[in-house]
Amino acid sequence: MQDQQPQNIMEALRYTPGVYAGQYGTGDNGSMAINGTGGGTSASILMRGFNASQFVDGLNTRSYSAGETAFVERVEAVNGPASVLYGQVGAGGLIATSLKKPTDTAIHNVSVGFGNWGRYEATADIGDNITKSGNLQYRVAAIGVTQGSQTDYIHYKRVGILPSIKWKIDKKTNLTFIGSYVYTPNDGINWVGYPLVGTLIPNNGRTIPRSRFLGDPNVNESGATSAEFEYRFDHIFNKYVSFQQVFRYSNSKQNMNQYYEDYQSSDGQTLYRNAWKSRDKNDNIGLGSRFVGHIPTGLVNQTLVAGMDFRKIDVSQPLTYDFNDFPIDIYNPIYGDIGPNYSFTGPDFTSVSRAFSAQNESSGIPKVVVI
Repeated sequence: MQDQQPQNIMEALRYTPGVYAGQYGTGDNGSMAINGTGGGTSASILMRGFNASQFVDGLNTRSYSAGETAFVERVEAVNGPASVLYGQVGAGGLIATSLKKPTDTAIHNVSVGFGNWGRYEATADIGDNITKSGNLQYRVAAIGVTQGSQTDYIHYKRVGILPSIKWKIDKKTNLTFIGSYVYTPNDGINWVGYPLVGTLIPNNGRTIPRSRFLGDPNVNESGATSAEFEYRFDHIFNKYVSFQQVFRYSNSKQNMNQYYEDYQSSDGQTLYRNAWKSRDKNDNIGLGSRFVGHIPTGLVNQTLVAGMDFRKIDVSQPLTYDFNDFPIDIYNPIYGDIGPNYSFTGPDFTSVSRAFSAQNESSGIPKVVVI
């Protein structure tokens, strides 16, 4: 049985799973909503109904591979519009994370853990001085995790490493280099899902087992990789003025080869599926420079921030489809049939976004003297 074929790319988008409604749609800041709706490693946090802008070490970042919490030292959230302070950000707010960096205190932490669905995890966080004087320091964070799920053939696997080196050039000047690599061959997402009849609505008294996989283990795959580099430079001129600069480059890729639900037969026995495939790529360059001034004016301390940010995002999403119907018996699935033949090719979707922003912040904090 063959489904109706789309006649153009706009019609094809209506046939495509909901994830691409978010990825093709315009984000809150006018660029591609890569961290938009849908599953996978790129799903975003929603704040006040909008996709939250994601900042890493002060720079707006976008990646197909979700950030790894084992690499994060601090998380901050700003609720509501914040473009007056941070440039182009979502209307709902922003999530700002700070990566682990070398410290003056030696760190030697190793952990292992396990959980449900066969989860096994190991992390390491090690840091110390490289030189006796302590002007060179290092820190390495790493993680490895594997986990199954309640659905057959659906797994989550990830390995990642975050090395960093800090050079204390002098008492007032620091330079830090940070690199990271995260490999997620399986993101644990069940793209096919389950039909209504057989789950919420029993089909003649029958229900679909929770472990049932309605894709095909020989076809369905979903994963991502991410490689990033960052440097941070800061210099204190005097007790009133300091300078800070952060540069960040990231390259992330996402591979998809998926069956997804089209419609269910009238007797509820058969699920008809379509297929799509994509090899997405995202390059992101960010640079932020700012001067910070601390000026005491009587009972009020003034903090003045003046600087400029630059961001360049290149997104490529080559898409192919097979809109023929691939039936599967919901209650007695047989895998390994003839796979998709991606004869329908959408245009190679490419987006280049460049943004400049300048900020000038002034805040006063009253002094309180207790006598």
